[in-house]
Amino acid sequence: MDYSVKDFYIPTITYFDSGNKLTGSRNGMNYKMTPQKEEKEIRVQIWYGEWNLEHSDLIASRLFPMTQESMAAIDRKSTRLNSSHLGISY
Repeated sequence: MDYSVKDFYIPTITYFDSGNKLTGSRNGMNYKMTPQKEEKEIRVQIWYGEWNLEHSDLIASRLFPMTQESMAAIDRKSTRLNSSHLGISY
């Protein structure tokens, strides 16, 4: 994958189906993606700042169905949020 083109790398659904979490940051925007296996959903949480989620104010949180289509939607929304720290339309 060419990381110079994309702001974020969102793994395939298999990564989350295996119970793995994903955390990271980009330009001051931090994110955490946690699978909710029983509900077949992925919780995405967004916050800004230098600290971890437990020491920061949560800006956005949303559940997505655990589908490959949702991975594309998360990728689009993450890129949009990162490009503009004004107005969260999550």
